[in-house]
Amino acid sequence: MGVDEARRDDLTLTVDRGSSVLGDVAERRDTSSLQQNRTLPRGSTRPIDDQTVSKKRSLIPCCARHAEWSITSNARVRQRLSSYRRGAESVIVGLRMNASGRNHFRIVLTGGPGGGKSTAADLFRREIGEKIVVVPETATMLFTGGFPRVGEPKARAATQKAIFHAQVALEDIQGALYPGRVLLCDRGTIDGAAFWPEAAPLGFFETLGTSLDRELGRYDAVIFFESAAVGDISIEGGNPARTESNAEARELDMRLRELWSKHPAFHFVPHSASFFAKLQEGLRQLQAIVDQNGLLHGDS
Repeated sequence: MGVDEARRDDLTLTVDRGSSVLGDVAERRDTSSLQQNRTLPRGSTRPIDDQTVSKKRSLIPCCARHAEWSITSNARVRQRLSSYRRGAESVIVGLRMNASGRNHFRIVLTGGPGGGKSTAADLFRREIGEKIVVVPETATMLFTGGFPRVGEPKARAATQKAIFHAQVALEDIQGALYPGRVLLCDRGTIDGAAFWPEAAPLGFFETLGTSLDRELGRYDAVIFFESAAVGDISIEGGNPARTESNAEARELDMRLRELWSKHPAFHFVPHSASFFAKLQEGLRQLQAIVDQNGLLHGDS
């Protein structure tokens, strides 16, 4: 069990103990009030009902004031307990969000070209709300902004290095701008390994001074959208930055899946003849991740 999980368990136990103690205090207060109302007057063996009318009249306002105080006090106890619980739940969510040392929860959407992940990212943000912040696909931003895209091995390697560093910077910027949010990344730092030229003298991770495990650790969950090319459906889709054929898209899809499937929170969205059904499945899996990690309960 990690340090943050242990802290979360201790805090949850503290909340439960606090609830029990405050509940006992309220119950004892009610019991004490009832016993005091039933106590016989000093020096008398007769119950209160047998006392003189004047004494009964003098006791009624006193008992009423005590009952009113008891009700008000117990309401305050319950209100304080409710506030304590809300604060504790917020802290627990914070521990979940910071389990990886970050101030946000990071989910990557990936898969071969033509998987529908970019469309899904925008749909997820609209469906779930402002808690979701989309980190756009870095490669598309660069290529549509004039960054050269060529096939020469050294140039391809230089391009993937640029995309990697821009991806890291963009994720860090969004994380700093939107603390406590869920970052939905359209591709992640590992994707470049699938596009890395085989003729390069060193591998992708060695060249960038990192490792697969380290890059997997940047993300809390992965949702993999299988490419439509797997079903031999055209992936053109009007994206000028996409130049792969269906055969190349299937190959990339396989490489990417091999890499990302090593993540402990890997979620797979298979190709479907119905793109709408595929988006629904992806949204269902994202909602499950959000719910399981309590990501929408800490703040509004």
